[in-house]
Amino acid sequence: MSRAVSLIAHYQQAKAALGEVAGMLTGLAVPDSGAGLWLAELTPVARLLVTGPDAASSLNAAGLPTPALFEVAVGGAACVAQTAPRQFLLSAHVTTPTTLPALASSAGALVLVTEFAEFAVGGPDWAALILEIATADSAAPGASAWFPTQICGIDAVLCREAWGFRVLCAPAEGVWLGGALLERVRARGGCLTGFNDFLAITETTR
Repeated sequence: MSRAVSLIAHYQQAKAALGEVAGMLTGLAVPDSGAGLWLAELTPVARLLVTGPDAASSLNAAGLPTPALFEVAVGGAACVAQTAPRQFLLSAHVTTPTTLPALASSAGALVLVTEFAEFAVGGPDWAALILEIATADSAAPGASAWFPTQICGIDAVLCREAWGFRVLCAPAEGVWLGGALLERVRARGGCLTGFNDFLAITETTR
C-alpha cells in the first residue's frame, strides 16, 4: 500500500483527483481550486542531508552550489539550503521530484536520505498569512531565505520563493500543521490545491 501525504483526508474531502508522486498518494488536482490564496502539499519531493567538515567540498565536486548559512541556491538537479554550519539539505526540483544527484558518504561528509512534511503557500495576501502564523517576520528586509521559526506553535522552517513560501516541519507534525495551515488559508477565502495544480500555478516563476 502506498504511503500518503499529511493532507490526504482533506484532498479526499475536496474530491481531488488522487495519484502517486514519488511513491506517495496525494491530491493531484482539486476541482474549482480558484485563483486566490492557496495551499499545496509537497512532501513527496526527495531530499538528502549532507553534513560534516567536507560537506561543502562534496557538493562542489558534484557541481552543486554551497549557499551561505540559512540561504538557498538552485543548481543542477537540486535546490540546496545550508541549514546549519557544515550541513546542507538538498531537495529535488518539484518537476522531477525523485531526481537527486548521486552522492555517497565519505570520511568527512555523511549523506543521508531525509524527510520533511512540506507545504506551499501562495497567492494574494500570502505575506499577511505568514505574519499571522509565524513567530517572526520572515518577509522583512534582511531575513534569510531559510528561516527557522515556529508556526502555529510548531518548530518549522519557511523558505522564500517567488510565488510565496514553502513551510517545512518534522514528518510527525505534518498532519496537525497541514490542517492548521489549511484552516487559516480557508479563513482568508483560500483553498487547497493539488500537486499538479501547484506545478501549473508556479510554472512561470520557477
